[in-house]
Amino acid sequence: MKRDKRFYQENIISTLYELKRNNYKITEEDITKLSKQYNIPTEKIHQLATFYIFPEETEENYNLLNKGPLTNKKSNLLKTYNNYESFKKALQKGPYLTLEEIERSQLRGRGGAGYPAARKWKSCRRAPGVEKYVLANGHNGDPGSNSDRYLMKYHCHQLIEGMLIAGYAIGANKGIIYAEGEFQDAIKNLEKALKEAYNNNLLGKDILYTGFDFDIKIFEAAGVYVCGESTSLMRAIEGRVGEPRIKHIHTAEKGLFDKPTALNNVETLINVPYVLEIGGNEYARTGTETSKGTKVFSLIKDVAEEGIVEVPMGTTLETVVHDYGKKTLDKVKGIQFGGPLGGFLPKELLSTPLCFDALSKQGSMMGDALMVIGENSSIAEVTQYFTKFLEDESCGKCVSCKEGLRRINEILTDIKKGNMQEKDLELVLELAENAKESSLCQLGQSIKNPVSSAIKHFRKDFEKWQK
Repeated sequence: MKRDKRFYQENIISTLYELKRNNYKITEEDITKLSKQYNIPTEKIHQLATFYIFPEETEENYNLLNKGPLTNKKSNLLKTYNNYESFKKALQKGPYLTLEEIERSQLRGRGGAGYPAARKWKSCRRAPGVEKYVLANGHNGDPGSNSDRYLMKYHCHQLIEGMLIAGYAIGANKGIIYAEGEFQDAIKNLEKALKEAYNNNLLGKDILYTGFDFDIKIFEAAGVYVCGESTSLMRAIEGRVGEPRIKHIHTAEKGLFDKPTALNNVETLINVPYVLEIGGNEYARTGTETSKGTKVFSLIKDVAEEGIVEVPMGTTLETVVHDYGKKTLDKVKGIQFGGPLGGFLPKELLSTPLCFDALSKQGSMMGDALMVIGENSSIAEVTQYFTKFLEDESCGKCVSCKEGLRRINEILTDIKKGNMQEKDLELVLELAENAKESSLCQLGQSIKNPVSSAIKHFRKDFEKWQK
């Protein structure tokens, strides 16, 4: 199947990406030509060309450390999948009973915030308008994390079926998979799977002769961390600069192209066929009272084994570290969970269960990456690595975020040079709190997680850090 024309040729960001991919650069002459072609002012195209990174294709090795219900059976080829039996069950139930099944499962979004999937879908179904969208967020921008990329590469039909069920339940006929352009291994497999689905009447017009229409396209994202946030992601697909907006109206009511939009993380949608397969009540038997099912994430290097892990919600962090990271606690100083916006936990708190609410209480968050930090590593060093990454990736729309991070990193640099003042760490906490209270998106709002948890649990590392 050829890549969809709308996003591969007609979308300005995709066109810029293709220029960069083929010519290794975007020239002023290119911008002038595109301005005439798209009837867009040159300054707008120049803004897009300088805002986005357009990363080159990367190689990725996947080490699957264990198997769970989602990762147990690969579905990158239709012949190895179950012929979309869960979608057929949804068709038999109808959209309302399908929504009820998802609600009984208590499935929560796997993107970090943990918003209930059924609540979002019901809002989208109730929203007025004939044209609605299902978006699969495969951003996976946290350093070292590749779990969503792995799922998009090897569990393509599970993702497509999850999007089909979501589309049928909310009354949408259009789906888009947002994947980083550098993830060509995943994108190529997804394209093959989409072709198979279209050829077998599982996508397109009058699917399985039921009168239901649904199309899926792939958007190759241009590599900006802030576009993992919902409104920034949608602006990127629309061909604009990926900056967040105020959510005075939820995206379920007014999202992509101002249409009702159900945006879910790739892993969330891959859970959906499994929910329909075993039933919502049975699905909810796994996990904790408030966090059901399993979680797929990357274990990333400091001292632990590296790879993809899927475990039931409620599994203790200590179990993950010991059983899959292959490390005993006497070799571990702590962990960092949730990527740059997650928090640090000392080994004394590794009895914490893998649960949205339990992690939040400890100043961390659910995420796609868990780093096991060795006893000889400096938490101060890791903290500055993450805050510098966030400073570089901040879009700059919110002064409290961009300038707050810049100032935090100046203070951390001074501490590292041996110039630590008595109230420096308190000022860092104040800046992080200010960003939380006055930033538009999760990037600024969550700076407090790594900063406050690192200072709370590992203050001595900052005091010893000075040269």
